[in-house]
Amino acid sequence: MRKTLSILLTIVMVVCVGFAFAGCGRRTDYASVADAVEAYKSGENLVGKTISVTANMDYAPVPGGVTGYGGVIFCSPLTGANANVYICPNGSTGRGTQKGETVVMRVTDVDDHLTYSIYIAGDVI
Repeated sequence: MRKTLSILLTIVMVVCVGFAFAGCGRRTDYASVADAVEAYKSGENLVGKTISVTANMDYAPVPGGVTGYGGVIFCSPLTGANANVYICPNGSTGRGTQKGETVVMRVTDVDDHLTYSIYIAGDVI
């Protein structure tokens, strides 16, 4: 009886630890910038959604807020979107982001008024 309880307790502990670790990763609505842009081109509203962004450049502040967002951490032409895509953190939320670092951003605005450019702004969370 004692051995059975010991085994049962061990199994319960392992299952609990497994559930705890399974919930540790951040879940995002879009696994990449390309996925988010594809969804946007398909008519989805990105505002309020989260994107996993791997910065392809160090945070670059834009003097005078040329983009209207404060800085850029991702800039790349995406063939599927037929556009240059810019990921622009709002205010200081992206400051300190380094090239190669993966951050999660909650989208606050999407601007595609320029023919071949899409600006996605949001808060790094």
